[in-house]
Order: sequence, then structure tokens, then C-alpha cells
Amino acid sequence: MNFKQIIIPILAIFIFLFTVNTVTAKNKALQLKEACNNGYAKACANLAYMYENGRGVKQNYAKAAILYQKSCENGISESCYNLALIYHNGRGLEQNNKQAAKFYNMACSNGISNACLNLAYMYENSQGVKQDYAEAEKLYKKACDAGALNACFNLAVMYDTGKVAAKDYSEVINLYTETCDGQIAKGCYNLAAIYYNGKSVERDLEKAKNLFKKACDMSLQKSCEAYNMLLKQMQKN
Repeated sequence: MNFKQIIIPILAIFIFLFTVNTVTAKNKALQLKEACNNGYAKACANLAYMYENGRGVKQNYAKAAILYQKSCENGISESCYNLALIYHNGRGLEQNNKQAAKFYNMACSNGISNACLNLAYMYENSQGVKQDYAEAEKLYKKACDAGALNACFNLAVMYDTGKVAAKDYSEVINLYTETCDGQIAKGCYNLAAIYYNGKSVERDLEKAKNLFKKACDMSLQKSCEAYNMLLKQMQKN
């Protein structure tokens, strides 16, 4: 039974929270526009969010990008991240991975862990930057240490597939265990595969079965298939 590791970038949008109270969203947009024009970076960020999502104003990604960049350049790290997402996903604008990498880097440097995660993925897969596994490893570690479990998973896969060298294989197991405990289904699945195959650990079909079941319960279909296959195999024995 051969189980393939998969890396998937996780893209999540940070949402600035603001209260509407008795004013309408349209009036709120007008207030934010005035505040933005008067140099309030957070107002620009909130107005950008409204343009991006069509709240109180007609949806306009180009205007959102301009406002995110303005607030990003005035110290709002989340705006750098949101702008990077627009460029990375090509939302209303032409996809531009070089620009995405630039703004992910700015956000990552200021503590936005998902920006580090996405930038790491870009370095790993040569998206807008020259492929650099060492840089990807460094950024995944930074994001993982900040609590981004998908970064921990991607780092484990890099070690597991030999893209970069782990100190020892226990590091891979520890990372998969951490992600599995954090309800990342693929972490449970890959950990199950390790115990099924006895890769650098004593083969343990019972543990593999339980881990496949856990990932299956999180709706990972291939883990359900692996669980059923292993269950039949164990029943025959």
C-alpha cells in the first residue's frame, strides 16, 4: 500500500472588524473614505475590504487593491496579506505571482503567519520567485512555530519526500502528530501510512487503522478507503 503525500496551500483572508450600528453600510463607506483621505491607514484597510466584498459599495477589486496597498505601505500588515491574496488568486485583477510574493514577504516580516505559509509554498513551487527549498523550509518553520498547522504539515511533507533533510525521521513523525492532533486530516493520513509501512518505526497496524479512521471521520475519502482496506486485511488475518 503506497500513500502519497500532498501539499496544498492554505489561503485565508484576514477580515478587519468594524461596527455598523445605526449607520448603513453605504454611509460607513463614505465615512471610511473621508478618514482614509485624511491619512487613517486602518480606514483605508476597512474601505478596501468593503470594495473587495461589495459591502456598501459596488465590488471593485482594482480599488480594493489600491486601498490595500495604501494601508499596507502605512503599516497595516494584514492589508499587505490581503493584497497578496488578490494578486495570488487573480481576484478581479490579472494574476501576478511576483507581486503576491512581494506583499506576502512584507506581511510575513510583520508576523502574519499565513503570509509566511503562502510565501513558503511559492518558494517550494517556483511561483513568482526562484525555487528555493531552503527558503521554503525556513518560512514553513516560521509559520509552523507561530501556530499555522498547515505550515507544519507542508514542512513534514518536505522532509518526508526528501526535498530538504530532517535532523532525523522522528521530526517528521512529530510534525505529522502535531497536525493530526490539530485536526489536519492529511496529517493523520500520512502518519497512518508511516505506521502501516513501518517507515522508521515498528510496524503497527492497529495504530495505522485508528489514524486512518480519524482522518476518515474528518471526511478525507482516501483515508476511508485505506481504513476499509486495512480492516478487511486485518480481519483475514
